[in-house]
Amino acid sequence: MMWSNTSKVTNGHDFHDRTVARGEGAPQLTPAHPPASAESFHRPSPLRKQLIERTLIIRLGAELHLGDIAASEALAELQRLLDTPGNPRFLLNFEAVRYLSSEMLSVLALFCREVLGRGGRVLACGLDPLTRDILHLSRLEQVLDICSDEAEALGLLLR
Repeated sequence: MMWSNTSKVTNGHDFHDRTVARGEGAPQLTPAHPPASAESFHRPSPLRKQLIERTLIIRLGAELHLGDIAASEALAELQRLLDTPGNPRFLLNFEAVRYLSSEMLSVLALFCREVLGRGGRVLACGLDPLTRDILHLSRLEQVLDICSDEAEALGLLLR
């Protein structure tokens, strides 16, 4: 965060000596740009959605690596999608994802558990080798059916 001095200083020693002598203490520091509040800052959703015959395709954005905030926003959006009637099958497309934060892995695990608990199914596609390794190490691939691309996944679901 950038900070600016609200007092004008021409000579650092002279200013300090005058303010201390008058009992004013150190100059007041305030942010040059006030921090954005949660209400004034809006990030586009990292999830792009398309419904094809009772299968909701969720294309995950590259923003998912950002940590807590992106993960909590994704969790809230995934929960809304899960609560929408008629969405028992989900296809998560990871093509744009190059890294998953631990927070996002936790969100994915919770989401998969909820979907499976409701009798649904979750598939994943578009995984690069690193993302696939991350899903393997986190054991998420045990609850996800992994396909190479959307066409293969939709073929499995629409049979």
